[in-house]
Order: sequence, then structure tokens, then C-alpha cells
Amino acid sequence: MPSLRTEGRRQACLFPVGRLAFEAVEGGAGWSGIVKALFFGAVECMLGGSMERAIPILPADDLAAAKGFYVNGLGFRVTFEATKDGRTGLMGLERGTIRLTIDSPMRGHGRNACVALEVDDADAYYREWSARVAVLRAPMDEAWGARTFDLLDPAGNTIFVMGPAVQ
Repeated sequence: MPSLRTEGRRQACLFPVGRLAFEAVEGGAGWSGIVKALFFGAVECMLGGSMERAIPILPADDLAAAKGFYVNGLGFRVTFEATKDGRTGLMGLERGTIRLTIDSPMRGHGRNACVALEVDDADAYYREWSARVAVLRAPMDEAWGARTFDLLDPAGNTIFVMGPAVQ
């Protein structure tokens, strides 16, 4: 008989695991991909793995342009892509522990969003990214103890990068 704690964990896993399966379907995965999403998501959740995180959804005017910027310019990899024409739809991105979702066109929400990316070394990201895309300003130490720089994606969203201040 499951304990109350185990049963509570099962209930808490239902929505996130269902979302993983939905993403697999939307991403065009076959039955094996859907089953893997359900199985591994359920195992991670039931074993106490974290299924809680915030993933910003950024608006875009053109999914292909966003893909070029984030993948070729910033080094993200595509985790899922749901599109019929390459320009509209949803795309999941990941780089290390940073995850983003791009929605094109994003209706019913504000535009010109801003997302903060917390990194270990803002200068390293600046050197890498400024060699491939335009940045708004070089890193600087902030009075509140962080080192920051920012850039804009093709849709006008601000990517605010912050790491520890240089000592």
C-alpha cells in the first residue's frame, strides 16, 4: 500500500509528466518517443527529482530567425520544435541548465520581454557571444554585486546576462 507521501508525490507528478508527453507529441515524436517521455519523466519525478522550474516563453516574429540567433549565435540546442512552416510554432531551447521556449507568433501576451540568465562567468559568455552576435554593452560590475551585460534577440526581447562581480 503506498504511503500518503508516495501518493502525494504521484499526484504531484501527473501534470508535469503529462506535459512532457504533450511536448513529445507536439514535437512530432513517434510512440517510442512519447513512451520514453512518460516513463523517464515519471521515474525522475517519483524518485524525488525536481519537476519544478520556471521556463521563460519569449515571443518571436519568425521561428527560423529565432532558431538561427539562439542556436548559431548563442550556442543553445533545440529540445523540441513544433512547426508546420518553419516560421510559426513553438521551439524549446537549452544550454546547460538554461531553458527557454520561443513562441511565434505569441498572441495575447506582452511583447518586448526580458529574460535574465544567471551564469558563472559573464565575461566568458560576453567573449563567446559578442564574437557571433551584436551585444548592447560590455560587461560591467553593478552596485548590487553582479557583473552584467545585455543583448537583444531578433524579436526585440532583452537577454540580460548576470554573473558574479569581478573581484
